[in-house]
Amino acid sequence: MKSLKLFTFIFALFFIQSARALDISNFQKHLTDKIVSQTFLDPKEQTFCVKGPDFEFAQNGAKQIVPASVAKIYTTNFVLEKLDKNIVFETKLRIIKNVLYIKSEGDPTFSEKELLDFLLKEKLKNPKLKINKIVYDKNFIYDFSFDKKSLENNLQKFIDKNKESKEDYFDKKVKIVKVYKTLIGKNFTVYKSPKLLEIIKEMNEYSNNSIAVNLLNKVGGPNMMMNNLRKKYDVNAQQMFFRNGSGLLGNYTTCDLTIKVLENINKNAKAKNFEIANVFDSPGKENTAMRNILKDYKYDGKIYAKNGYLYGYNTIAGVYENNGKKVFFAVFLNYANANDYQKGISTIDEMLKIIINNN
Repeated sequence: MKSLKLFTFIFALFFIQSARALDISNFQKHLTDKIVSQTFLDPKEQTFCVKGPDFEFAQNGAKQIVPASVAKIYTTNFVLEKLDKNIVFETKLRIIKNVLYIKSEGDPTFSEKELLDFLLKEKLKNPKLKINKIVYDKNFIYDFSFDKKSLENNLQKFIDKNKESKEDYFDKKVKIVKVYKTLIGKNFTVYKSPKLLEIIKEMNEYSNNSIAVNLLNKVGGPNMMMNNLRKKYDVNAQQMFFRNGSGLLGNYTTCDLTIKVLENINKNAKAKNFEIANVFDSPGKENTAMRNILKDYKYDGKIYAKNGYLYGYNTIAGVYENNGKKVFFAVFLNYANANDYQKGISTIDEMLKIIINNN
């Protein structure tokens, strides 16, 4: 009798495992069929990876792909490994004899709003104020600038715009000077950035390239990030290269590596007591990068992800959460005609629905 019960248990277990294997096989087939059915796609060039708690499969998982703005997932991962999630960056300003001095810790969100607030307060203290020179240090970032040229162009636009307004804070000619030494002195007015998690969330929600570039540079730049990936995941130059952390041209990676990086972010989230929702975007939110993903589609669970588009590439990677289960996914579509962008969005939508409906 005991042997019969044991046989029945083993048979039931085998049946459940076989049924589960069949479900996963059908799940993968549905995703593959969706790609094959799209005439604008060459199936050999398309890549997807899906990994759940008890399954994993991929199509062309080791194939070299262009991530577009999914590269920001890699930036997110490396920055959170190197910096405290609650760190803030200060920008300090003061005016001495009509010269505006700016001392910065590299706040990538410092913008016209903060600068205007400071100048308004200074003007109230000194109605005759006319700034004739701006001196800023090497760490200063203004209005999502990338480099010295874009920063000074942005400052000049602010000066020109201000001269047309009622409040004129500037002299007819304003000299802009970058210094490479640390500015010293007291009585600076201090502006603090949001916490790092909030900055990363803004970067991913709005696909802000400047924040991505400047955050990655703050922790050593693309070369340091690539060294970290090589050591941690044993990948080489054929599998991964990042010219920048934003998703512009020049980057490539693999679907397999993207899943590993997502898993590492999830691991860090647990260790440092935050949620993936704190750093990634959700589909269908107005005015964000994913506003056109799963628009008006109702589903159980939550998706947190980063998507991208770049000259014939539609990409997305993230996590689907439902009933305490996390399913990591990445989809990289590659097509010849950039005008097929909307078809790419629609295909990603359909593939996400398959992932949702199979979990």
